[in-house]
Amino acid sequence: MKYVKIAVTMALIAVLVVLLFYGISNRKQTTTEQTSTSTAITKIVNMDLDGEDYPLTPRSVVSLFTDIQKCYYNYSPTDDEILLLATQARKLFDTELADANPLDEYVESVKNDIAAYEKNGTYISRVIIESSSDITYVTYDGIDNALVDVIYYTKDGSSTTKTYETYLLRKDGEGLWKIYGFKITDSE
Repeated sequence: MKYVKIAVTMALIAVLVVLLFYGISNRKQTTTEQTSTSTAITKIVNMDLDGEDYPLTPRSVVSLFTDIQKCYYNYSPTDDEILLLATQARKLFDTELADANPLDEYVESVKNDIAAYEKNGTYISRVIIESSSDITYVTYDGIDNALVDVIYYTKDGSSTTKTYETYLLRKDGEGLWKIYGFKITDSE
């Protein structure tokens, strides 16, 4: 009888150890995914885009904007996070673009886009921004402008879609590159 009690006790301990290990493993994986999501969003939200963290080149401005888009569409941000991300995105906009997209309307538009992406199970799988040496620079009416080409790869289920966009940036009065607009193009 004594050996049966010991065997049952050992079996229970073994089951508890396995369950404990399984629970810790799953919690760590979920925590890692949440940390990755919150780290990407937090990193962007905490950037000082009114000061020292503002990107200095047209390519880096577009790169930051695409990082914000990935946060919108890949990480299911909360309403507060969407507002903070949209506020940061608008700091990359030229005054004319920002004026044409007031914050409340822009946030609502982003929320609608996010809902459409989530409904279709779509996410941005990859973004390719042309190299700095391939960016086209032009001066128009004494204002420096830059054209930056981007390729977005989006996935929904097993299909991948490739979208080409060209961003037009111009320097503001402080010499900072700002997004003036963008258009979807047919191909390279």
